[in-house]
Amino acid sequence: MQIHQGHVVARLGESIIVEFLQAYEINTVRFWMWDIDDRQTDIQVLTVTADRMTEKVIYDGNAQA
Repeated sequence: MQIHQGHVVARLGESIIVEFLQAYEINTVRFWMWDIDDRQTDIQVLTVTADRMTEKVIYDGNAQA
């Protein structure tokens, strides 16, 4: 994963991990996906509990760039 001027680049098969310094209750998460064409991408969004052992899929579907 590479970080360029506040943007994150992830190629096919790579992951983007967002970690917070403390626990938060989050109601809305938005990801801006940008590409140079009109492609559609399959994505998964997961949460991980404080024990860092339990993952829960909260979104599994398509995103349009």
